Amino acid sequence: MNRIVACLDGSTCDAAVERTADALASLLRATVDAVNVSRPGDATTIERPERARVLSGDPASVLLDELRADDVVLGVIGSRSVRAKPAMAGHVAMELLASSPVPLAVVAPGGASMPADHPEILIPLDGAVETTDAVAPLANALASGGAGVVFLHVFDSGSVPPFVSSADDLAILAEEFLDRHLPERTEPCELRLGEPGHHIGDVADAHDADAIMVAWRQDLSPGRAEVIRYLVRRDRRPLIVVPIRPER
Repeated sequence: MNRIVACLDGSTCDAAVERTADALASLLRATVDAVNVSRPGDATTIERPERARVLSGDPASVLLDELRADDVVLGVIGSRSVRAKPAMAGHVAMELLASSPVPLAVVAPGGASMPADHPEILIPLDGAVETTDAVAPLANALASGGAGVVFLHVFDSGSVPPFVSSADDLAILAEEFLDRHLPERTEPCELRLGEPGHHIGDVADAHDADAIMVAWRQDLSPGRAEVIRYLVRRDRRPLIVVPIRPER
């Protein structure tokens, strides 16, 4: 059976990480494998999660090895251990986000966890084929497991088609967008004009979404991954990050 790796570190994120992993496992018909990694010779005393397998080594390296296993379909991690930390995420979470071969659900300290029963998931798309190809398999699997899915596409001033001048035009464009990129879907699509990060949060609130799922190219160079950075810093819902990888 497929596994979901829940990465526990003894922090305030652990409870939400476990609940989110359990909910995703139920939707994907997978098992949860909780893992805790300690550094060799680490004298720091923390309460080791009872549920977790305890491994030893560099946390990022050990967890990446776990995520590379053939039967692992997803990982769940805490974004950081200190809520007030100004960085996008802790260094282990950042390394996993940049290198994981499988999707990662990122849970914020003090943030919400995904509920087990019929969660609502918002999936922003940018119109690129590789983005849709990356999220479609997981989106379909989650929907088949009982999750509600809402798609969103945000146009900026440079990408909005010239014929769009009213809400009716946007509704027609939404249907054409889904017919082109996700022809088998039955879920709705929302279209917005403006900055993606702000609209994603607003639409997620409007649909009472329990999680947000985005695709990205695992590129954290300056000027890249602005939507990911914004959501990890500002949104308190679990963020499912799907890597866009060449082998896909």
